[in-house]
Amino acid sequence: MSNVHKPQLENAAEIASRFPETFTVPTQEQFTEAFATEAGSTTPFKPVYFEVCCGNERFWVQAIDIMPDGEIVGIIDSELANTDVHNLMEGMFISFKQENIYEINY
Repeated sequence: MSNVHKPQLENAAEIASRFPETFTVPTQEQFTEAFATEAGSTTPFKPVYFEVCCGNERFWVQAIDIMPDGEIVGIIDSELANTDVHNLMEGMFISFKQENIYEINY
């Protein structure tokens, strides 16, 4: 995918260590479960959304692929307030790593 952006996202573990009341990091078991293939499914994993953070804005990204190096490719599924600051917007494809994920929803 040539139209995938690679924004500078926050490291969830670093932020969670500074603000444990408001930032958490999913466990390895939660990541494993998120990427588990449903029985009889033709897709690589069930629909899953990850919360990431760019600067001071958190947003949801629907995962669409996992690259061999572990990088996750997804589409931004939130209306963003700070597009003029980070140049990201709803519907944009981005790639990110497990270390950038604050929350999992599926």
